[in-house]
Order: sequence, then structure tokens, then C-alpha cells
Amino acid sequence: MATVAVYLRKLADEEQPLRLRLLAGPSEKVLSFVLKENETGEVNWDAFTLPELHNFLRILQREEEEHVRRLRHRYARCRQKMQEALATRTPG
Repeated sequence: MATVAVYLRKLADEEQPLRLRLLAGPSEKVLSFVLKENETGEVNWDAFTLPELHNFLRILQREEEEHVRRLRHRYARCRQKMQEALATRTPG
């Protein structure tokens, strides 16, 4: 089995990933990219403008509301099924 060399490095600002990918040809074995956060996984919030930060908050709020809506729907269905199961059972 062939050994694959893996090199990890940050792309420089002037590098163009799409151009590099196109120049490498169709085989992903020749060159591939993986997008990652920085090493610590922390976000540099100072790099964003206030409108961008407010937009992030709106997006997070919508995602949270959708998640809560799905959870409530799921538990409402579970409650209904349990009530139906209890209603069909005879005591003791």
C-alpha cells in the first residue's frame, strides 16, 4: 500500500486555493484542502465589525429558537404516545 504524505500549513493571504486546486488537476490525492479554525478553536471577535457581530447573534438566536421548537415538538409527540398507551391499558 502506498504511503501518503500529509502536510499541514496555513494558506497565506495571497494564495488562491481554487487556483491551486485547479492547477493540481482532478486527482484529490495530489492536493486537497481542509478548512479548520485556528489551533485553539477560538474566534478572534475583534476581526469582525459590530454589524457582523449583531448578525451572528441574530443567526444564533434563530438557530436556538428552531432547536427549541424541534425539541418541544418531539417531546409533545412522545407525551401523546405515552398518553395513548396509558389509555389503552387496563389497570393491574
